[in-house]
Amino acid sequence: MGKDMRAALADALANYHQTCAAVDRLTAELPSLTAVGRTGDGSVTATVDHRGELIGLVIDPVAGARLEPRVLSARVLEASAKACAEIRVRGRSLVDELLPSFSSPHTATAGQFDPTALLADPAALGLGPLGPVGRSR
Repeated sequence: MGKDMRAALADALANYHQTCAAVDRLTAELPSLTAVGRTGDGSVTATVDHRGELIGLVIDPVAGARLEPRVLSARVLEASAKACAEIRVRGRSLVDELLPSFSSPHTATAGQFDPTALLADPAALGLGPLGPVGRSR
């Protein structure tokens, strides 16, 4: 085995170990993620966990007492939606750290991914353009 091949294998192994460490960090950090959403008027504050499940709700006693139940319900939903949007952004940010630098979060969420993008030079392996794979439209 030549020096170039050994160096390439050593680099691949180092990248593998870095990826494993990043996955371990994600696995440890993700369950502790929370996000808080607050209504525009500050009357309701909602806290969600990493799955977007409501784990805390605070209703300002003064503002809450003045609101009709229908309006208060809408404010709870507003605060919850804001918290859920924030947790999605924070969760994606953690996952994006694992993705190769050429990857885009929009690529994955759009359901399209070109597997040849993972290869340095698909033509060198005798592969032509495979085109995107994923959900059919």
